[in-house]
Amino acid sequence: MSLPEFGVRKPVSNLMIFSAIIILAFYSLTRIGIDIMPEIEPPIISVIAAYPGANPQDVEIKVTEPLENQLATTPGLEKITSRSMEGASVISLKFKWGTNLDEASNDIRDRIEQAKRYLPDIPDEMDNPFLYKFNTANIPIVFFGITANQTYPELYDLIDNSVGDALRQLPGVGTVNLFGGLQRQVNVWIDRERLEGYGFSILDITNALDKENITQPVGNIKMGLTDYLLRLPGEFATPDEINSVILGKSGGKIVFLKDVARVEDGFKEVTMIVRINRNPGLLMQVQKQTGTNTVEVAERVKKKIAELEKTLPSDVHMQIIFDTSEDIINSVNSLTSSVWVAIVLVIFVVWFFLRQSAPSMIIALTIPFSLLTQREFPAC
Repeated sequence: MSLPEFGVRKPVSNLMIFSAIIILAFYSLTRIGIDIMPEIEPPIISVIAAYPGANPQDVEIKVTEPLENQLATTPGLEKITSRSMEGASVISLKFKWGTNLDEASNDIRDRIEQAKRYLPDIPDEMDNPFLYKFNTANIPIVFFGITANQTYPELYDLIDNSVGDALRQLPGVGTVNLFGGLQRQVNVWIDRERLEGYGFSILDITNALDKENITQPVGNIKMGLTDYLLRLPGEFATPDEINSVILGKSGGKIVFLKDVARVEDGFKEVTMIVRINRNPGLLMQVQKQTGTNTVEVAERVKKKIAELEKTLPSDVHMQIIFDTSEDIINSVNSLTSSVWVAIVLVIFVVWFFLRQSAPSMIIALTIPFSLLTQREFPAC
């Protein structure tokens, strides 16, 4: 029995099959993820290594070239490019499409360890390189602009602790990043003349701070059935503790850090300035987790922001700079309206030429049916 013959002679069976497909299609429609573009992971892995304080030439000679020589032997590699800049090296490795990037990442990590272990040119001051794989799912979904007046010096820590931590706990939220603002940092301003007068160097200060700013486990005490873990807290809690660090002796006198330097509870050097409507502020971006619904995650974030804003100081104001979920909703609404227009036009054209309503309805129903079944059976 052919398919057309089955459709004519078995109308009940045919109706049940189509009804089951429609039910499954509607169920799939409720589970579908909505995003501005499909999830794409280009076969490119970037190796980023930081070498603080080094100029581009030193970065190229001591970091980029040794790493490039090792990474060039990675299986499946198609092209390798590098960029050396002040304090950092970025090496991009392009692989053939279809390459397993997880396996390629493991191969890259092995070669980085080999380069660090066997090549003497790799400096000890270089931070441990990390890998970055671009994915369209990593594109931020919402940008917020945050401004403040009196609270601006503490704005970064306030938003990071009060808002950022709360957003990171929401289902579907991947990371929350902040840009701009003032970040707290304890600065040690050294008096070079006094330092040289006592016979010490900057390296002596660095070593003294490293040795004193340590918290160490010191064992355990067992009392009956209870085992107590012991630790010796030694990390600095206040700038006064840093002032009291002993550098050594000079001329029979104990020299403290405060004798050769001034400790300041201040901020990091400003490398990025963010202004919102000409006012200094912060830029906060929210990224979603892979495979989650962008619209749902964005709605959760905006709802949570509205709640958290009430708990912030009165001079702190938050506003949405860019929201990708709005573009997605507009695209879905545009698609929906186009489908309805197509259905109406099909009904009208078929009825105009055939003057029969049944063929018009059958042809019109094939449009949403084909869209729904395409979601359920995308490979067909």
